[in-house]
Amino acid sequence: MGLLQRKAIGIEISHGGIAAVMLSCPAGRIVLQRATRTALPANTLQPSLKEAQVLQPAAFVNSLREAWGSLNLSTRRIALSLPDNAGLLLLTRLDEPWKTRDEATGMLRWKLAKRLGMEPELLQLDFHLLERKPDGSTDLLVALVHRTVIQQYEDLFQEAGLQPARIGFHTLHLLRLLDRLPMDTGQIITLYDNVLGTIALSDARPLFYRVKTLPSGPGQITLLRRELATSLSAARHSYGGILPGSCHALTAPHDASLAALLTETRGTPPGMVALAALVEQGPELSLTPLQLFQTSAAVGAALGAI
Repeated sequence: MGLLQRKAIGIEISHGGIAAVMLSCPAGRIVLQRATRTALPANTLQPSLKEAQVLQPAAFVNSLREAWGSLNLSTRRIALSLPDNAGLLLLTRLDEPWKTRDEATGMLRWKLAKRLGMEPELLQLDFHLLERKPDGSTDLLVALVHRTVIQQYEDLFQEAGLQPARIGFHTLHLLRLLDRLPMDTGQIITLYDNVLGTIALSDARPLFYRVKTLPSGPGQITLLRRELATSLSAARHSYGGILPGSCHALTAPHDASLAALLTETRGTPPGMVALAALVEQGPELSLTPLQLFQTSAAVGAALGAI
């Protein structure tokens, strides 16, 4: 049976490095078979929604080849997780009825391009239908990226000999990993690659989604406290004035600040996610808790390809 287990490869691009993983899901379990992480030179990436993000293409491709080579795999088709600041993931509504995905995509492209001040033809987007109402309006979860940004990443991966088949953002992939938590209503808070993610769920459906980049430095805790309070206040409004259900949080294993601030803000301590309870390591691996955490988005991306 082991020969028939489907395997998937995920790669994540973070500001500190490139992580690559291969995993399988026998009997519904997540088993990490191989994993590696390669550092990126300082200032390799710049945050930008409209311009190419990789400032040092040659160094980027070298690090990517090194990470990929460490997996010792022949297949070149991978799932890719990009930094949250490479694009946008948002909840929106279309009031006008639509019948086909192409029709809805065109409507979203014009609506969001106007809102973001971008040219419609330069937006690439995908969406997930959350609800279609009796009047024909629809609630959607939309992922979008500027063509200049995504084209550079695709070109650099092709230069490294790789083919990104599925592309998304870190927080979305973290949610895919955390989807195995026993929670239908509540909040999920993530702090990953210096990005705070706040997601409010009701009956397993997202009501609120917000990501905020937190620059590293001595003032990060103060900024984290402020942004966390802002996000939870907005989430509370989405629920109608309360924060129902439980709260789960994911952050680096050595970082106690997020748990303390959530306890301070919500009044009750969150359930801190232990990745070792969600992801098993194969016989070839012995990652530390921090090393496992640093592959989280890559694991989530790979899960989407299983």
